[in-house]
Amino acid sequence: MRAEGVLVVGSGNIVHNPSHFQFHNPAPADWAQRADSEIRARIMSGDGAALIAWQALGTDVVLGIPTPEHYLPLLYVLGLWQPDDKLYVFNDSVISAISMTSFLLPQDLQN
Repeated sequence: MRAEGVLVVGSGNIVHNPSHFQFHNPAPADWAQRADSEIRARIMSGDGAALIAWQALGTDVVLGIPTPEHYLPLLYVLGLWQPDDKLYVFNDSVISAISMTSFLLPQDLQN
């Protein structure tokens, strides 16, 4: 059961590798786009086991998540997701080696 009026925010990035960030070339790195797409696909399909074991999702994902502190907040929020809930992607930009992909899990869009 969910509480009414509670806002849960998981702040971070799916892909967050500042050591590969290119300030003078903000175009998305190919590997960063692939990593973001892989994680997003696993989220949308509800593949929680793969999201928890993200290190097994391939070189692109491992490069995109060199340390988990920017990734783990996503898992906490996804833990609230129920099978009947609709999940929306509201920002899916990748800038160099950082993705800002964000998800909205609304309780009720009518109110």
